[in-house]
Amino acid sequence: MKQKTIMLLLLVCTLATHAQVVLYSDINYGGTAISFPVGNYRLADMNAAGFPDDGLSSFSIPSGYQITFFADDNFTGKSFSSTASSTWIGTEWNDQVTSFIVSMIPPSQGTANWIWSPNAGPANTWIAFRKKLSLASKPASALTKIAAENKYWLYVNNQLVVKDGGLSIRPDLVNTYYDEVDIAPYLQAGENTIAVLVWYKGGQNGYSERAVGNGGLLFDAGSVVVSDDTWKYSVHPSFGATTQLILNGQDYKWIAFPVSYDAANEPAGWTSAGFNDASWATAVKKGLPPVAPWNSLVPRGIPFWREAELSNYQNSIPASVTANTTITGTVGTNIQLRPYLHVNAPAGVKIEITVNRHYWQEYITKAGDQEFECFAWQNSSNHTVTYEFSNVTGTVQILGLKYRESSYNVDITGQFNSSDASLNTLWTKAKNTSKVCMRDQYYDCPDRERGQWWGDVSEQILYSFYLYDTSVNKLTRKAFRELMNTQKGNGSLYTTAPGTSFHLPDQNLAAVAMIWKYYMYSGDRALLQEIYPQLKKYIQFCVASSNADGMLLLQNDAWNWIDWGTNIDPVPVGSANTVFNALYISVLETAINTANLLGQTADATYYQGLQTKVKNNFNNYFWNSASRAYMSSNVSSRLVDDRSNAWALSTGLANDQQKAGALSVLKNRNDAGPYQEMYVEENLFKLDPTAAITRMKNRFTPMINSWSSTLWEDFTESNSNAGYSSNNHAWSAGPLYVMSAYLLGIRPTQPAYVEFTFAPQPGGVTQFAGVVPSVKGNIIASFSLGSTGFTQSLTSPSGTTAIVSVPKDVLSTLISEIKVGGVTVWKNGTFLGGVSGVTFFQQNDVSVQFKVSPGSWEFTALPFSSTDPVITYVDCNYSGTAVSLPVGNYTLAQMNAKGIPDDAISSLVVAEGYKVILYADDNFTGQTETLTANNNCITWSALHDKTTSIRVLTNGFTNLSGTYFIQNRASGLQMDVNGASTADGASVIHSEYNGNANQQFIFTHLGDGNYKILAKHSSKSLDVNAASLLNGANVIQHPYHDPVESHQNFIIVATGDGYYKIIAKHSGKVLQVNGVSGGGLVHQWSNIGQINGQWAFTAGAAAVAAETTSSLSVDPNPATSMITIKLAATKEEKLYMRIYNASGTLVSPARKIYSGQQFNLSALPAGLYIVNVTIGDKVLSKKVVKY
Repeated sequence: MKQKTIMLLLLVCTLATHAQVVLYSDINYGGTAISFPVGNYRLADMNAAGFPDDGLSSFSIPSGYQITFFADDNFTGKSFSSTASSTWIGTEWNDQVTSFIVSMIPPSQGTANWIWSPNAGPANTWIAFRKKLSLASKPASALTKIAAENKYWLYVNNQLVVKDGGLSIRPDLVNTYYDEVDIAPYLQAGENTIAVLVWYKGGQNGYSERAVGNGGLLFDAGSVVVSDDTWKYSVHPSFGATTQLILNGQDYKWIAFPVSYDAANEPAGWTSAGFNDASWATAVKKGLPPVAPWNSLVPRGIPFWREAELSNYQNSIPASVTANTTITGTVGTNIQLRPYLHVNAPAGVKIEITVNRHYWQEYITKAGDQEFECFAWQNSSNHTVTYEFSNVTGTVQILGLKYRESSYNVDITGQFNSSDASLNTLWTKAKNTSKVCMRDQYYDCPDRERGQWWGDVSEQILYSFYLYDTSVNKLTRKAFRELMNTQKGNGSLYTTAPGTSFHLPDQNLAAVAMIWKYYMYSGDRALLQEIYPQLKKYIQFCVASSNADGMLLLQNDAWNWIDWGTNIDPVPVGSANTVFNALYISVLETAINTANLLGQTADATYYQGLQTKVKNNFNNYFWNSASRAYMSSNVSSRLVDDRSNAWALSTGLANDQQKAGALSVLKNRNDAGPYQEMYVEENLFKLDPTAAITRMKNRFTPMINSWSSTLWEDFTESNSNAGYSSNNHAWSAGPLYVMSAYLLGIRPTQPAYVEFTFAPQPGGVTQFAGVVPSVKGNIIASFSLGSTGFTQSLTSPSGTTAIVSVPKDVLSTLISEIKVGGVTVWKNGTFLGGVSGVTFFQQNDVSVQFKVSPGSWEFTALPFSSTDPVITYVDCNYSGTAVSLPVGNYTLAQMNAKGIPDDAISSLVVAEGYKVILYADDNFTGQTETLTANNNCITWSALHDKTTSIRVLTNGFTNLSGTYFIQNRASGLQMDVNGASTADGASVIHSEYNGNANQQFIFTHLGDGNYKILAKHSSKSLDVNAASLLNGANVIQHPYHDPVESHQNFIIVATGDGYYKIIAKHSGKVLQVNGVSGGGLVHQWSNIGQINGQWAFTAGAAAVAAETTSSLSVDPNPATSMITIKLAATKEEKLYMRIYNASGTLVSPARKIYSGQQFNLSALPAGLYIVNVTIGDKVLSKKVVKY
């Protein structure tokens, strides 16, 4: 009997698997007949199967199956569903089907019916439902499933239980989300009244929101009450008809029907028990779930919204209104909110309420005292809410204008703070952007599109791990399901799933690659198990889109977009692209790891073979040795951009030469838009943290300085919320992830933070601290650089092991000692132990690493005590006997006297601005080796353990003799002898440019990049006061000594991007300033790559840029306010203007302009300015005087 049962089950399963829907081109099952199994079929899929567009007349459906037809491609337009065969599809649908979905009908889900009016709609209908019930006793629990098409407000016994219930997005192409709420606390013994207001939107599909052609409500509280034809309903008379908005004049980006509410028509008390609903109609049953068009019910999976108390606006509000007028309330930030009003007014006053430029709502008053809170949330992208009063026929008393913040229900537990105010502002604005771009789903922007674009979502997932408690993982899990459960038949994905408007391979690859990263942070194995079949199917789609070399090709039927920004290579379909294939390597890594995790070893082996093939061909396809860079598409491409080189670095396939070439691209090109910028900065951080910090600040300066509390869609947006671009775009918040994961340095190394790394990369930032939420608890970390070393502190939660990475490149000399809690655990390359819970892990070129158990730890790194520029070590990895050497020449006898044995040097520290020449023989003879930087092991050199004499020399820039203005990179101010003093000991400061001789300095080269620097007005030398070796020692002027003293000599070292370091020869420390306001003292500090220790040299009177062309005109000039900028004979459409003050500080960030455009200077103080206009690869300059 058991064997027969198994055979029967196998037979049933086989029949179900092979059941087919058959479509016919003629009535009565005639003409062309094509069978389709369960799946989603677009027009291209129909055609590929041999069935024509708009050719359907009849169809047959096996029992237990359902088909949903759509009038337009990609499952859009009007639709209807059927579970029974039909000899004719009917007049309305005959030859009108362009896409369809075949699905199995699951078992019935409960006894509650979908209910509505007799009609299907119409669109933008508000219906009130009521149900009275009597209970013998108050139930202990009444867990209730509620689903509505589309939104609902639930009242139980006149208490508002759910506000803005339901989700605006669907779980896939056909099914419907439901909410679950326990209504028992609101019920009572005896009579009870359930009241539900449902807003059915309908209309046209948005980018991610999908419209359904039927309004409906489902209410299932089990034995307590269910929705059926005993419920009463009425179309709510207060809600007026409005038209769905075409957003930005382009298309239906989300289902946006403005709400118009006339209070004079409201049925007072309709949610209460005493309301008389005798005139209301009986609800019409539409069927039990999974009836179409709602089909199966899926739990929403995310919490209900967080609703704050009402808040006052920041500004004062008038007490009354007597004529048509507009009142603007200042919110002061960009948040999701609902406006509120409380007025005493005559009837018929119209109040139009606007929170952002894409949407409006209106309230029409009844007579008397009244309150109203808007039903639809919006975000305050202008930081304001406007109330426009019209048809004011009498006095309107303003008793209160307020707003209520409403948001995704999650706690912000992540923190970041540093000594760099610009980074702090950027992190905070990124946090604000993240919060406003999540609710029903992840949004690219919450006002214009509300699209779940996976390019944005991939970044949102990453930086959300550094902001929120674990409740955010529910939104991420839901997003992955929506992506995978709308997968196309060929395995490809919709980029705004569950919307079907777009297929962008780049963003889809980023989405799938993110699956493994999600697992590393969350440890959510169950989700990977759930979506693994779709992952496999996606890999097969990629394989089908690859060439014989395994390289992924640009696809047909797709938008092969990678980024906005500039310098984009138009690569034809069928060719290979660097970014695509780097992402493909990451996707295959996700597939390999996931297969291994789930025990699918054969799959993992297959994926490994695919990845190996791509890796073996990657550099051959994309590295161009002549250009010393990765090309955008292949070696014949002439386009070099930062995106391609960043993604190439992410593969780990670059050798040292290729890393150097790609690094140069990332440091010198700014092609990426904000979307790809996160990946550029992430990969730049891995090679050069200082350059990454500099790039981040430079690229985001306009956003950092902007009025907006959130971040723009594009780098070139002006300081306004006008035009197409949004000022709250999710992809621009990527720097939050980069700062927390790389600057602070907290990243999981094993799933769910079982092990993680604390590897700070200061990049010139002297102080920073943060809190990183994890599934194990909060991780608290900090870094602090002092005058004698640095400290990094960590508090790690239970169940974790932390790898504490102590960076070697922070101090100007090498680390000699590391203490934990005051106990020395490591010295000169040797682990000493002595602290329970701390073990040595490893060391490499960049760090010394320890493993620590949960708890609080403080690591202090101390430098080698000498300020000499060179330190030699007997052993590799800077260990063994260490000897420091100042500038000079050392014979064997002198080496021995210093403590260096003959033939016994294996590693060296060489400070920036110096070089060391090793000689095989005594007295500086024999074979040589010149080193200009640290080297942890010179086994590659013939002089390893063979050095017999040494020279230590300065090694600076040699051709700078002349007179210069010296401008600090961080402050934009000029080096200046204070007060133009000629006295000995006068302080040297930085101040606004004045063009005088006390801001000009005469450089005289003394050899090997070593200079004396004299103030032009006094002929006195820059001098580190008292020849101090300490950080913070001030620079003064003093007569130049003869013979020379090294504290008056300075080594000039180029940074490689137009700036220089001025290094005091005696101390090896750089000259720097603190702050950006004039008057700060120039002083010396350890050379740690800080930008406030970098300077620009401008020859003589050329400190303010000369005009470069007569083709640029600025009129009038001088001007008091408006100027007109014109360019002669230019065909360029994209022109970018910047304005600098006379000292070279940027005062108006880059903005797009056109020839003849006006610009208002009134906000700038009187003075001389430089207008720069970029045309293609040229920069034109014009001086303008502002009165």
